[in-house]
Formats: sequence, structure tokens, C-alpha cells
Amino acid sequence: MKILFGCELNIVDYDGGIDLDEVFASPLDYGIASLHDVCITPGSRTENTRAYLKAMENPKVHIIGHRTTVHLRSILTSWFAMPRSTA
Repeated sequence: MKILFGCELNIVDYDGGIDLDEVFASPLDYGIASLHDVCITPGSRTENTRAYLKAMENPKVHIIGHRTTVHLRSILTSWFAMPRSTA
């Protein structure tokens, strides 16, 4: 069995910045990046899509944690643009 070291990373700006300093992020095997409304003001679909795409450029981000808001009033609203199915 191999044990991996990881954590959830908060995306803190629309340029994909994360809230973990490189000193602490460097030993991570995996990082799970998510938007949380306590760390970033929910933006437009374009802004949130940019935040995720830029965060995925970070070598410590391997997984996107979730893509919906935590507000009950908008739980069904997508935080970022998803391609529409042609089926």
C-alpha cells in the first residue's frame, strides 16, 4: 500500500491562485482545487471558468473538487461553463 499526501486547495482569485504557499504545497502528491465563496466572491461563468483553467496549470493541482456554489439559493447554478452535450 502506498500512502499519498494531499489536501484541498482554495482557489483565491480568477487567475487560479491557490491559498497554500509553495513551502507547504511542495511535498503534496495531490492537490484538490475548489472555489469556495468564503475565499473568493462568486464570479461570472467566464471568471470562474478562468479561475479553474488557470488553477489547473499549477503542477500541484491534480483534481477539481467541485463546481457548484455552497449557497442553498444557487446550489443548482454552475460555477463555470460546461460544454453542452450534442446528444
